[in-house]
Amino acid sequence: MSSATPILDLFRRRKWEQKTREAAVPAYGGAVEQAAPAGIRIALFLFIVAFPLSGFMVIDLGIIGIPFGVTLNYIAGPLLVLLWLTRNRRLYPALPNPLTPVILLYITMAFLSVFLSASIPPNAADFADKKPYVFSFTQSLYLCFDLVTALTLTQVFSAFPSLQMPALRLHIYTVCFVCVWGVYQWLAYFFGWEYVTFFNNNPYRSELYDQNSMGLKRVSSVLHEPSDLGLYLLTAIPLLILPLCERHEIVRGRARILVLALCLITLFMSTSFSGYLAFVFFVWLLFVSKQFWRNKRLVLKTGVIVFIGFAVAATFFSFSGGQYSLQEAMVERAASSSDHPDDSTFGRVTAAVAAMEMFVDHPLVGVGEGNSGFHYDEYTSVWVADALPRVDALLPKILAEHGLIGGGLFLLLLYRVFRPRGNGQPDPSDFRFVLKLAVMTCFFDLFTSCYDMERFHVWLITAIFFAVNNNWSLQLDRQTHRA
Repeated sequence: MSSATPILDLFRRRKWEQKTREAAVPAYGGAVEQAAPAGIRIALFLFIVAFPLSGFMVIDLGIIGIPFGVTLNYIAGPLLVLLWLTRNRRLYPALPNPLTPVILLYITMAFLSVFLSASIPPNAADFADKKPYVFSFTQSLYLCFDLVTALTLTQVFSAFPSLQMPALRLHIYTVCFVCVWGVYQWLAYFFGWEYVTFFNNNPYRSELYDQNSMGLKRVSSVLHEPSDLGLYLLTAIPLLILPLCERHEIVRGRARILVLALCLITLFMSTSFSGYLAFVFFVWLLFVSKQFWRNKRLVLKTGVIVFIGFAVAATFFSFSGGQYSLQEAMVERAASSSDHPDDSTFGRVTAAVAAMEMFVDHPLVGVGEGNSGFHYDEYTSVWVADALPRVDALLPKILAEHGLIGGGLFLLLLYRVFRPRGNGQPDPSDFRFVLKLAVMTCFFDLFTSCYDMERFHVWLITAIFFAVNNNWSLQLDRQTHRA
């Protein structure tokens, strides 16, 4: 037995070395990396396809008394995290991640803030299906799921740079499907076809695929509301503006122009004012950047593409006459007085103002995760029936529920995403440039129009941008060390 042991150990060592060599694949820049395990690749790609399917319920827990519809996100996300945590750490080591301590601190703070539910006044609005302690705890679980998954995405793309391009291509292909379904949704209402609600079957979400606002038919596609569709499209539009070099090319040649036009048309049809505002912010970022003006032909082409995309989208509404008139709806919203504003704008502004007043009264730690709705009646006379009020703007929500500590931690998280690690200048490539614009645009939209962080398409782009910064800096560190 003793003589056979070293032979067996030698066999195992050679087998492990062979497996390591087979797993090595060329990465960008000529370096060598380990190929991602098949399970992680499959879970990641399934997760990307699941991003927009927020209205598609695959499991109904209502049959066991739990009013919740399980979407693909809640299957693929935990699967990806589990596979990453149980990987072979010798073969697939994790890179040092500066986001880890910030995210762990934020999650800890969220769970500790559940105890602040005790400060909710007895005369707060009584919502029969929402109990403060329970609701605050479940919202903390959601937050934990969001941030742990985001952290896992940054680790996966940092450890396996060769996954970045396939992931982005799959994301763009999925965006194309979402756009086509959105166009079908609009045409179904315009021509009176029977709309197939297969992807909008979740009764526990605010399904707004049949929403008609001020005579205007709104489009949400497979997502559960138009503002989510607008944000989802804005994760793709910046990636399609610039023609990238061959190794970073996501969609090639004329196909890129066609996909960009399709995204712009669908964004226009979403009638999401927050999406429009974020797109204007993106165009402003684009035009104030030196990198964009280096190619004057590109400037002209971009202007033409944007004009044609919105002009084609406008024709959809002009043919619909007064039935679905975008012009009439916008004029009505813009002309609405302060005494009689439209419901959507009034609700968002009122909730944001109330959230900031909560922050002023509780500046250090806020009122606790998920508790802002229970304090709503203290700060506004507007009565909300049969629903827990929510703040449709992430930044005021964070300040109201977690105060300066939570706001500071979240801004620190973003700072560490944008700040390259190591010495030297950041990667000057157009690929990093468009990723940076996409992340900035998406968080602008999140901060002004979304009520939670569960927008994994945003975290996908953020994770890849972080990995590009991280890997560039690691390469600089290695070069400096050799020198």
